[in-house]
Amino acid sequence: MKQVMQRGEMSTNSDRTRNPRSSTGFARLEISNDTVSTNSKYILFGVASDVGGTYPGQSMNGPNLIRAASKSLCWRDGNPSSVFTMSREYSQIFENNRVVDIGNIHLTSNTSSSAVEELYCRLKELPSNAVRVMLGGDHSLTYANVADTYERRNKGFKYIHIDSHLDTQLKGDYSNGKPTKLQEINHSNFVSHLSYNIPSIEFLHLGIDHFQCTELGNIYDVKRYLGEMGTQVSSFDLMVNGCKVLDELLIEGEDIYLSIDVDSINACYISCTPMPSVSGIDLHLLVKIVSYIKSKANIIGFDIMEFGCPRNAVDSKTKNEATLISQLISFILE
Repeated sequence: MKQVMQRGEMSTNSDRTRNPRSSTGFARLEISNDTVSTNSKYILFGVASDVGGTYPGQSMNGPNLIRAASKSLCWRDGNPSSVFTMSREYSQIFENNRVVDIGNIHLTSNTSSSAVEELYCRLKELPSNAVRVMLGGDHSLTYANVADTYERRNKGFKYIHIDSHLDTQLKGDYSNGKPTKLQEINHSNFVSHLSYNIPSIEFLHLGIDHFQCTELGNIYDVKRYLGEMGTQVSSFDLMVNGCKVLDELLIEGEDIYLSIDVDSINACYISCTPMPSVSGIDLHLLVKIVSYIKSKANIIGFDIMEFGCPRNAVDSKTKNEATLISQLISFILE
């Protein structure tokens, strides 16, 4: 973040407002107002902001939609500790403060760069021992959580980006295989900002649309840029080869930050997102990929972004999709 501010692309405004608390947390957990148990493995929070997105007023509603749908996890008695999985251990993932929901982090910024900076500053207030789980919000906000995770650990890790889009700057002037100047951070280019400012992070894109385009004059520089940045596996490649493509891309026990844009999921399953994908991967393949990552790597940070729609457009389909997302989150928390 320091380098970004030095380049004048992010506001240094440190004004903060008190975090407004919703009445009920994820899976009916009580919102933790002031303290987080040292035994907590996960700190969950929402960021109801999409000023860095293309269509404001949609994904900002994601955190509240997901929380509301997650109540169905404990539908019998309303107690989150009553939820157990159908794994061999029948684990109770929400008991003993293992997962803590601190509510939504309210941002006052009205530009994408200042919103990312404001969130980054707010994350400094959280305990450092637990894995941060963020519900978005537009995808540019991931920058803040990844940057904070890196600074707390002070060592590199692998960033896994499951998305139908590269979220990488492919337009504008290029020189020697890199953009000559990064545009203001937003949902479509924040990965370029991460790569520029934290070069020790490895980048793995999964589920990207198989066909991409750029300005013809930049095409060779863009291909070089992507090749040097990391590895990209398209949605079609995943459909053909499944999880076996990950065998050579993940190291046993390595630390990873997992970021999921819900538009990586085929629009047949998830349409409540600003840019649904007709060529996205299907749900069962995503669950297999997530399961593989969980079994092989150590998740040190996680977010799920870009879910939501305008409040006046919420219907039964929206609620069903939010329920699906809440179950996917719970599967990762398991």
